Amino acid sequence: MVSLIWLTGLLIAGLGGWIVWRPKPLTWLLQQAKNEVVFSIMALLRAAIGVIMLVWARSCNRPVIIVVIGILAIAGGVFMIVAPRSQTQKMIQWFLARPLWIHRLWGIVAAIFGLLVIWAGWPK
Repeated sequence: MVSLIWLTGLLIAGLGGWIVWRPKPLTWLLQQAKNEVVFSIMALLRAAIGVIMLVWARSCNRPVIIVVIGILAIAGGVFMIVAPRSQTQKMIQWFLARPLWIHRLWGIVAAIFGLLVIWAGWPK
């Protein structure tokens, strides 16, 4: 089960690399996030990944890093649910208005973050 953590990191790194190569799918995903149901599913998925990280952190190579990432993921998911919908919509619109090179830059950040999760989440 601890494999889920580094596999999540692999997924994040892969998606980050894909966004660098083709940023349009990120734009599409953010457009979908305007729908309240889709946004709620994204928030719950984020929180669930955080819970998985907290549960299996002890089995990882660097448990402290995984615990911190797990707590931040849960907090982010909760924030997405409790934040005023108008505020989250403004944030989505702001990001969509940025040029594609900014989306690619965030893809690089996501890829590096995914590599960190792989490194820290590798089984002992």
